[in-house]
Amino acid sequence: MPGPREDSSGRGADSWDEETERLPMAGVVIESWAGDGRSIVRITSVLRMDLAPVTHADYARFVDATGRDPPWPGDAPRTELLEQPVVHVHIEDARAYARWAKKRLPVEHEWIEGMRRIGFRTARGGATWEWTASRHREGHVVRGGPYRNRPGTKGELAHRSWEDTGCRAVGFRCVVDG
Repeated sequence: MPGPREDSSGRGADSWDEETERLPMAGVVIESWAGDGRSIVRITSVLRMDLAPVTHADYARFVDATGRDPPWPGDAPRTELLEQPVVHVHIEDARAYARWAKKRLPVEHEWIEGMRRIGFRTARGGATWEWTASRHREGHVVRGGPYRNRPGTKGELAHRSWEDTGCRAVGFRCVVDG
């Protein structure tokens, strides 16, 4: 597996878990502002976040193993997309993938801290909006967004989805507890 391509976190290369492609998190306090006020959240358990969003190649293995419908036309994704983040994935399909991989989707505050550490403008972050497990009204919160559309942003943006549909710019990454 390839190691990290860029580390903008200031923590140095030793902070990356190259073997599992996950970033350890525990004991983190997160302060954030939401539309309804300030919230402080403490991550108390050991948590490891995938450094990169799920790719077309990853999702193709899931489709092959489970028979689930793919988000691309035909039997397989285009070769040039294999290492790109999979998109057009409905929230329930993202959850099914996470269960299949023995993982789960991160809640919003876990995603925020993970992206702060990974670095939003690295090769591993910022290519798509990403599903979180956090609810908003009738839908779910997506975080991030294509960085090319927002110069000067740092991945702090959220979009409260009113629908739980897949769209061309929504992908996902997973976390593992323990």
